[in-house]
Amino acid sequence: MEKHINRSGERAKVIRYADDFVVLVNKEEEIAKKMEAIKMFLRPRGLELNLEKTKIKHTDYEMNGGIGTNFLGF
Repeated sequence: MEKHINRSGERAKVIRYADDFVVLVNKEEEIAKKMEAIKMFLRPRGLELNLEKTKIKHTDYEMNGGIGTNFLGF
C-alpha cells in the first residue's frame, strides 16, 4: 500500500498496524491525492475506507485545538 500511495505526488509516511493506518504528508494539498491513491489501492481488493472513521487532522497540537492524534490508544 505504501508504494502505491507514494506513486502519486510527494512521499508520505504510512504507519500501520493490522487493518488500521495513519498517512502523514507534509503539505495539505497532498491529502486529496493520497486519499484517492488509497481508494484505488483498496478497490480491487474488495475493500473501502470507512468514511465515518476516517479523519483528516493537522498534527500540530496547537493548531488542532489542543487535541492530539489518537492511533491505537496512543
